Amino acid sequence: MFHIEFEPSRNLLHIVYSGHVTLDDLKRLRPNLDALLDAVPKGFRLLADLSALDKMDVDCAPEIRHVMDRLREHGVVQIVRVIPDHWKDIGFAMMSRFHYDPALSIQTVETMGEALHLLE
Repeated sequence: MFHIEFEPSRNLLHIVYSGHVTLDDLKRLRPNLDALLDAVPKGFRLLADLSALDKMDVDCAPEIRHVMDRLREHGVVQIVRVIPDHWKDIGFAMMSRFHYDPALSIQTVETMGEALHLLE
């Protein structure tokens, strides 16, 4: 399951992954993400919340890479990930090395409070 929204006043794209995320879930994310990114100005920030994620299927990796590439192409300037359990990272840190510029600010924190502080 996922939820995605853009907060214009904060120039913040917010993606929440929860429960058991499947490849079909991420395929449903693609058109929503594409439509939203068309309206998002370059220089936006991303908050990716995985705190309610129970499991993400391994076959989701190509879709996650696609999301990363789309975010890069649309000018993301800061990424903050909420991952309270490092075992739930599911490869985000590793894939980031190949799909984002090394100068991009990417931070992973354990709580939403920490994330919001970084995004102030």
